[in-house]
Amino acid sequence: MKKCAYVIIVLLVFLGACSPTPQTNKDDSITTITIDEPAREDKIILSDYFKSAQVVPLETSVDCLLGEIKKVDVDDKFIFVLDNKKQGVYCFTKEGKYLYRIGSLGNGPKELPDIACFTIDKKNKIVYLHSQIVEKVVGYQYNGKAIGEESCGYHALDMELFNGRMYLSEPSGSNVYDLIGRNGKGKIVEQYMPSPSDHISHSPIIRRSSIALYYYPNSMRDTIYSLDGEDHFEPAILVNIRYCCLSPDRRGCAYSLLV
Repeated sequence: MKKCAYVIIVLLVFLGACSPTPQTNKDDSITTITIDEPAREDKIILSDYFKSAQVVPLETSVDCLLGEIKKVDVDDKFIFVLDNKKQGVYCFTKEGKYLYRIGSLGNGPKELPDIACFTIDKKNKIVYLHSQIVEKVVGYQYNGKAIGEESCGYHALDMELFNGRMYLSEPSGSNVYDLIGRNGKGKIVEQYMPSPSDHISHSPIIRRSSIALYYYPNSMRDTIYSLDGEDHFEPAILVNIRYCCLSPDRRGCAYSLLV
């Protein structure tokens, strides 16, 4: 199943990066992108799906020994990496040089007992960190200085800022809704997917492109949704599993992705 997540994340980047060669269905409402059985060929040629790619080796030192990368976000000059084990966001230059850590663990002012997720405001140069334990968001300048905190009353595993709204998600019984959107004043203006009380928690994925926000709840593995920051929430990608190998070597699946 690891290859499933990989394919979906790659396609989310692809959606905002380039335009696919369309293959439309009979009513011209859905465009299909097909990845032909990558598990059987053991490779996917990324040049078939991307215009360009760049590998950036991140500096390794005593101060930035990353343990488990949970999320990466980039700005014009910086790369931000959330380390799930060390519970912090590490800032690097676009060339991979380590600069500093953002976020302090603790129970004091502008500290967080845990750091579950983060997002960046590129326009205002702010990094937002979220704590599941105390359900609050702390904002930091790009240089790591804390500038404020706010209780959000939501238990989130992922978050993303898009079109002036903050989206938070955790598909579980801990929240009334699996996904919410808050405006700039902190008011909840969007709520999607009511959470059953016996819901098993899943790790959602929220990623933005230049034109939309894409949401993969992980509890409904056949659908990726899109949001525009203006109250529109609809299916964007349907994942049709044609073949899955459940052999002991746990090799991946082949998919036909409907965009």
